[in-house]
Amino acid sequence: MKTFINSTTILFAVLILFGCGGGKDEEIAMDPPDENPVSEINSPPSIPLLIYPSDKLLCIDNELEFTWESSSDTDGDLISYTMQVTNDKQFADIISETTSDETKTVITLEKGKTFFWRVLAIDEKNNKSNYSPSWEFYTEGEPVTNQLPFPPEVINPNPHEIISGTSTLLSWNSSDADHENLTHDVYFGTVPNAPLVSENLETNSYEVTLEANTSYYWRIAVKDGAGGISFGPIWNFRTE
Repeated sequence: MKTFINSTTILFAVLILFGCGGGKDEEIAMDPPDENPVSEINSPPSIPLLIYPSDKLLCIDNELEFTWESSSDTDGDLISYTMQVTNDKQFADIISETTSDETKTVITLEKGKTFFWRVLAIDEKNNKSNYSPSWEFYTEGEPVTNQLPFPPEVINPNPHEIISGTSTLLSWNSSDADHENLTHDVYFGTVPNAPLVSENLETNSYEVTLEANTSYYWRIAVKDGAGGISFGPIWNFRTE
């Protein structure tokens, strides 16, 4: 007796055979997972901006509340701040260092001294900003034992004067109620916040080199032997 297989049965068998094989091939062709994903970079906070005590400030009180503006963090991390106070511009000998999540701190300092301070920001991932530019300030000495020198008075050049030549002699008057020997620091440059160019001068004059068609700014700090210091106003002149 003969057995007959119709065409429908043959077609069904072929579909089962190729369908199973195709599924297996697709599974093998899948891409493997990335074993080295790129890690996310966390950025440091912005540099804090100092507020008080301001640069070149003479402080009557020696118990001071230092304040600065908040830093920003692009990653939304929590921020804390480290503040340093020292007697030297290089911050080689730190007098005080405090870390806080607030933008202020109170410190009591010696009277009649010069100080410098700066702040940096730190996020919760321990990423640090650069330090802010340092600011200089002074605490007034004891008034019962020492009077501050009188502010200096300009002699030459006169404020707003237009002068010629490649050099000029800066000169000023200074005096002190205690009749102490005085020394002078000279700040001179082409910006109002001029840099220190000479310190502890015992004379009342200082020669500077000039360029043509340039505005110059200068000021004098008068210091006595007891740590008292007085700053004159910022004077200016220009060259032809």
